[in-house]
Order: sequence, then structure tokens, then C-alpha cells
Amino acid sequence: MESKLIGKTIDNYLILELLGKGGMGVVYKARDIQLDKIVALKMMELGLSRDENFLKRFRAEAKALGKLETPHIVAVHALRETELGLLLVMEFVDGDTLAQMLRARGPLPQADALPIFHQILQALDHAHGASVIHRDLKPNNIMINRLGMVKVMDFGLAKIQNPSEPATTTVTGGTLHYMSPEQIQGMSQVDRRSDLYSLGMSLYEALAGKTPFDANNTDFQIRKIIVEGKLPALERRNPAIPKELSKIVMKALAKTPGERYQTAAEMAEALMAFEKKAHAQATPTSTTHSRRRPGWKTLASVGAVFFVLISIFVLREYLGPPSSPSETPVAILSLATKPSGVTVFLNEDSVGVTPLELPVTQEGEITLRLHKADYFTLDTSIVKLKGRAETFSFVLQPAARLALTVMPPEARVMIDGNVIAPARLASLQLTVGRHDIQISAPGYQTQQEQLSLVHGVNPQRNYVLQKIAFSAEQPNTPALGTLDLKSDPAGAAILVNGRDFGATPGTAQLAAGTYEILLRHPGYEDYADSVTVSSGLKSEVFGRLRPQSGTLSVLVKPYGTIYIDGTLERRDANTRYSKTLAAGSYRLAAVHPTLGKWEKNVTLAAGQEAFIEIDFNKQATLGVAAFDESNNPLFASIYVDGNDTNLRTPWRLTLPIGLHTITVRHEGYRMLDAPKTILLEGNVPEPLRFTLQKIQ
Repeated sequence: MESKLIGKTIDNYLILELLGKGGMGVVYKARDIQLDKIVALKMMELGLSRDENFLKRFRAEAKALGKLETPHIVAVHALRETELGLLLVMEFVDGDTLAQMLRARGPLPQADALPIFHQILQALDHAHGASVIHRDLKPNNIMINRLGMVKVMDFGLAKIQNPSEPATTTVTGGTLHYMSPEQIQGMSQVDRRSDLYSLGMSLYEALAGKTPFDANNTDFQIRKIIVEGKLPALERRNPAIPKELSKIVMKALAKTPGERYQTAAEMAEALMAFEKKAHAQATPTSTTHSRRRPGWKTLASVGAVFFVLISIFVLREYLGPPSSPSETPVAILSLATKPSGVTVFLNEDSVGVTPLELPVTQEGEITLRLHKADYFTLDTSIVKLKGRAETFSFVLQPAARLALTVMPPEARVMIDGNVIAPARLASLQLTVGRHDIQISAPGYQTQQEQLSLVHGVNPQRNYVLQKIAFSAEQPNTPALGTLDLKSDPAGAAILVNGRDFGATPGTAQLAAGTYEILLRHPGYEDYADSVTVSSGLKSEVFGRLRPQSGTLSVLVKPYGTIYIDGTLERRDANTRYSKTLAAGSYRLAAVHPTLGKWEKNVTLAAGQEAFIEIDFNKQATLGVAAFDESNNPLFASIYVDGNDTNLRTPWRLTLPIGLHTITVRHEGYRMLDAPKTILLEGNVPEPLRFTLQKIQ
């Protein structure tokens, strides 16, 4: 389903690629055709669209995001009702999650981590000020774009809290390692301090490289540690962390909300005080004058990456902090374009219209996007040298806009030799000048035309192809040409202008002209081509057929490492993982470090999605019985995966789902059967039967 939407237009959004899948929906990268703007689309799973609880949560996320306007939270543009269900249109963030950063780099130095968490605290302060509680804050939900700016996302569990009422509910949500004790106990009286606990756990992980739990802890043990146990201090996990910083993190992780920081602003002030003290100790100063310390909402961190100045709010967020007497002087970056009036974007956020002068302190590469209606959008980057005022000029290429309609609708449209996706025909953007257009379809006469397009909107063109009339009588048979047709693999059915010409390899004698060739083979995608046959000459078509594909989607609960045909696909996955594969049979395996292994052959049909849910939290029952050669029952010891269960046959075991190897032992007997390996996916009604032979 997900891959089939690529290239299609839904409610004026052209789907470009699949970004990921979560518990409630699928997220795509898309282009807003009207605004020519890249966006992210979150679409509810079709299977969940009839579930009122999930509908409520999906709408709650849209409502929560709609109340928030801050550069550190992913912006929501619209909530649309479409033929495919609810569609949430959001800001597209080009970057990585904090979780991806930690996997790539390991623990972050505090100088890198603290500016990130100052921005997260700004986001939480804004959300809490609007009575929105996130309730699932974790490194996977924190994006960092290419300019280092933080964007908090995924408010799927968010609660819009009435200030006069506690946020009570009977539903447990969130991600286990980052859940506060009150969430573990059922989300009773959960408020903003629960978000600060989750932030504290994320900061602990960022500085230590991992959460305070051991890899062999079960989910039950982790819950018990969160609610009742004592977490190891941060400096014990990473001795390089100062005790003062460790105390700040551990206060955020206090068991009771009253012992934590009460607001995001309070925690930010504590971090800034630590940074100021550390900076003063590291760099003695002879300055005697004093200066008021700016409030935390103005300063992202001491000596920080981002400042917020009202006059150039977005610009400062992306290009750097304002200067001070001890910092690099602000330089002016001048941007000029031909034509003028071009909107300048930094990561999809507008910072003004050309001609434009931007005060900047950032040095190095700066990414720009220049956009003006009826011109091709220019994505580029410039290199800004430290402290230098510089001027850059850009010329935008004029664009011609054109809409095409074709009959039959399945006709193939080629412009200048390139196939055009049907979804683009209603809103084409081409260079000004001449273009060769060809429209073709099996069984229809090919139509060709050369258009001369002007800048701006051009008149719509409508093409209606004429069917080819085949006549049994050919009184004036023209000179024929030869067409050789081959394919890999061989044996593909040959259709020439819709008529059957056998199978590959094959040869056809055809009158001079242009023909539409279609090669079709079971299990492979159709191969289409257009070929011109000349009188007395030989032409050749060779089609390399691509196997038809399907989508394999796997969800492992609570999490697990996924393998396909023995190849590692995703480590410790706790969200839905999807991969497009050639149709066929695959060996799918999932491994949990403590709960076991699941492994099974899965058949993937062409054009279909195979969804496999593996829930290691579930258990199933399995009976075990042992008999001697005379069919008399024996009280044999039962071993599961090599471990003595201290149980004797006959017995009905309760085991986690997955692969298990069962054997039995009895003193004075040997087992005639081989150990039995079984994939346990549900209760097995018939017991496993073992036969033992008495040793003489």
C-alpha cells in the first residue's frame, strides 16, 4: 500500500517517498503542488481509520500541534479529509533524529549536548504554556536539521490539558525507557513534570551513551526500577560528566513529580547556571563591569548556537547568535537575484525577499532555497567566510507552465524523450522554448507534436488518440522490416500495438512505422518500449524484466532485531519496519535479547503487503508427554531451550511465543526422538509426544 502511493497525487500533494512508519500512521515526503513546497504527510493506517480511539488520538495530535507556534516544534499546516482517510500536513525536516546521532557518535560531549537540550526545553516551555503535554518525549522524537536546529515531533500521545483539571486517563502510553513513574502506574495525574522526566532520561542517554538500564533487564524489571528502584548516577556511567551536571539530570529523574524541576524554564536556568560557573572556572576574566544575565527564553545556552531576536526571528534561529564585544563581529550577507522579488528560504522557512541584506555571524556552508512563481526553484549553498561582508547574485531560470489531458487515460506521455508520470500532467513546469511531445498507447496511433512554450501559463493541450484499425486484406502491402524481440528472462509474451506476437525470443515482419511493444512475463513487471521499423532493415528490442515486488512490514513488540534471509535489517526495532522486495519467499527472523527468537518463511505476493506482527510479550501453551516403547506414560524431566524447567511430563507449558527446542530426560532411559523445535505462535492443542527406550 505504502509503495503504491509513491508518484501519486493526493489532495494536491505529490507523494515523493516513504519517510517512515509509526504506531498510528505512515509518514511521506511530498510536494505541495500549488505552493511548490516540500512537506511531510502523516497518513493514518487504513486499518486504524475505523478505530475511534485512534481517530481521536490522530485528531488530538493535529489539534495539539495546531496550538503551537515555535521554531523548535514541527509545524502543522493542515488536517485534511481525503479518500484515503485523515491526512496531517506538516513541516518537512531535513535531518536526523537524536537517536540516530547517538547511534552514529555514541555519548555526546556536554558542549554538543547542552545546546540541543536548551532548544528542547524551549519547545517544552512553549507547549506547556499552551497546556499541551507531549507524553512520549524520547531521542527518536527529536529531529536535528542540517543547521543544528532542534524540532520536537510526534505528538501522537499529546494531551491538551484543561488548566483547571489534572490530565487523568486510564490508558498507559509512551516508550518504556523514557516513561515517568506516574506513566508506568497508569498515567494518573500526569502533567508537564512527566515530560521533564522524559527529557531528563533523554539527556542521561545523550551524555552516557545509553539509558541507566541493563541490556538483560526484562520489561517487568525496568518498570520496577522506574517506579521503585534507584537509578545509577550519571557520573557513574560516564566519569567525564561533572557532578553538578549529573545532579541536574538526576533531579529531573526524581521518583515523585514534586522533587523534580517544576517547569522547563526552571531546568533551563539550572543548566545555564552550571554552564556559566563552568565557563568562569575554565576562563578567568579581568572584566570588572557587570551585566544582567539574559533570561533563558532569550538565550538558548551560554555562548550558544541560537538566539531569538524579534526583528529577524527566523534568520537568527538559522544563521547564528548575535555578537557581543568578545565575539566575532556581525557581517552583512547581501543576496541579489534576477529577477528580484525572490523569496529566500532556509530549510523551508522564509527569511525575506530579494534584494536582501542579512546580518550573520555563522561561517562555513549556508544552505539556501530561492523561489518565485513561474521560475524554477533554485536549491543551492554558499560558503560564508568568517567576519567578511559578502554579496552573492543568482539568476533564476524562467519556467513555462502547461497542463495536458490524454485519452485514453493510461496513455504514455513522453516529453523530450522522458516519460512523464500521470500525476504531473495537470501541472507541468518546463523550460521556455520548443519541446517534443509523444503520446502512445497499445492499440492506438501514436501522436507526436512539437510545442513552443512561453514564460508563465500556456494554454492547456488535450490529446485524443485514434484506435488502430487492422484490416485482413492488404492489397498494397508495403515493404516490410524485421523486428527481433528478446527478453531476460526469456519466455515473455509479445504484444505489438496490442496484438499477440508469441513469446520471446521472437521475430516479426512488420510494415514500416512506429510500434508500441509490450513484453509480459508472470512474476515480472511489464516492459514497454516504442520502436520504429524501417523497410528492409532489422530493428531489435531487448527487455530486461524487473521482478514484481511487494512490501514486507514487520512490527516487533516490545522490540527486537529483524533479519531477512539472515541479513540484519534493523537493530532493536520498536516501530513498524517496511521493505520493498521482489515477490517470493523469504526467511524472516526477529530476536529479543531476553524473550527469545521468532523465525518463519514468509511468502510475498506481487503488489501486496505482508504484515507480520511478532509480540514477544504474548504467551502460549504447549503440552509435553513421554512414553516408553510399550506406550506406558513416563514422568520425564522437561527441558526448554536447553534449560531444566523442573517440570515433569505430562505437563502443559506456558512459554513466550517464538522458536523453542523441547527435549525430555528420564534416568535409565534414552530418547528415541530428536529434540523437537517448534515455532510457538498460539496455543497448541495436541501435545508433543516423545518415546524413550529403557537402557539395558
